Amino acid sequence: GEPLVTAMPTIHFLEGQLILRNGTPGASLGYRIDGGRWQLYRGPVAVPSGVQVEAKAIRYGWEESEVASSE
Repeated sequence: GEPLVTAMPTIHFLEGQLILRNGTPGASLGYRIDGGRWQLYRGPVAVPSGVQVEAKAIRYGWEESEVASSE
């Protein structure tokens, strides 16, 4: 059958904090700022204004999500 694909996360900013959300239960979220190293998202992260954020979701046994971008 078709491989399952992890849902692409959504990127939100609230009071200088990066907040990621994803609709796939059990998925891990990763993010990077201005093309830097991918990091595991564990909760809201303080980010300076004007940076580009990319995020993706990964669930074991499923295909990775597409990369979401704040731009």
